[in-house]
Amino acid sequence: GGQTVRILTAADNGLEHFRQVAITTTATDGAWTAKLPPGPSRLIEAVYDGTSSTEPATSSYARVVVPASVKLRIRPLHVRWGDTIRITGRLRGGYVPPIGEALSLSLNYNGREIDVQHIRTGRNGKFRTTYTFLGGAGSASYPFWVTTIPESDFPWAVARSRKVFVSVRP
Repeated sequence: GGQTVRILTAADNGLEHFRQVAITTTATDGAWTAKLPPGPSRLIEAVYDGTSSTEPATSSYARVVVPASVKLRIRPLHVRWGDTIRITGRLRGGYVPPIGEALSLSLNYNGREIDVQHIRTGRNGKFRTTYTFLGGAGSASYPFWVTTIPESDFPWAVARSRKVFVSVRP
């Protein structure tokens, strides 16, 4: 008991750049706990530096999986056939690779999910695109959403935005 344990984490992006995020002290039975700050999916490692009478020790990695957070905005929400909507949004939560992150824009048509466009964010996580409704008749409502696409250097688990409904009429 009473020994210091250092907690190191690294974004789960394949680079293994560990940094210390917490220090804790063991209980009399050697157990310990630590609260981690919010962040992406990551690898966690516990390090005991040892003393003059005990050997140092390092744990194996533990992995924490955190889903991405995607904000989606569409304007306008009510259009006519042939009109174009503006789609904007942002990946929230922190690190985005320097080349941005790949996203998939989807909609639901006749009960089927349809992938209509791939989008790449900027390094700040922001994205923007447009979608034009082709000619049609009658009125319809289409839910749109954006899903992250797994890439090796993006340290967040796959997630999708909330659905945003767009109404189309003649």
